[in-house]
Amino acid sequence: MLHESKSKLITSLLLVPIVLSMLAFMSCNNLKSNQNKIVGLEDGTEIPYFTNKIKEQIAIQGNVTDDEDKALNLLYRITKGTEFDPKLVEEVHQLIDKKGKSNLEQNLSSLFDEIQIKGNLTDSDDAAIENLLALIIK
Repeated sequence: MLHESKSKLITSLLLVPIVLSMLAFMSCNNLKSNQNKIVGLEDGTEIPYFTNKIKEQIAIQGNVTDDEDKALNLLYRITKGTEFDPKLVEEVHQLIDKKGKSNLEQNLSSLFDEIQIKGNLTDSDDAAIENLLALIIK
């Protein structure tokens, strides 16, 4: 009888940390996915939101710097590309990781992040990007 109660105690002591670890992992995972969402936006509106923010920022600035022009050109090359290009992926990651980004570069970086998260773009996403590119590409 004493052996049986020790066995139950040991099992309980082992089971509690496992369950607590699983709960902590799940809550951290949910927190991370919630941080990727933009407050106040419905699913499927993130890409049009960022394309509008980019248009607004260009209108506010009136012009773009060389670095911003390179980032806009990168968006064009990504959306017009037909094959996977590791060089383009590296350029996107460099822009996302860049320190001291301008507001326009930050909005472009957020758009690239959202494109990566989403993976497959909807027709409205494509239309929003096409609309943006039509305004900025000469």
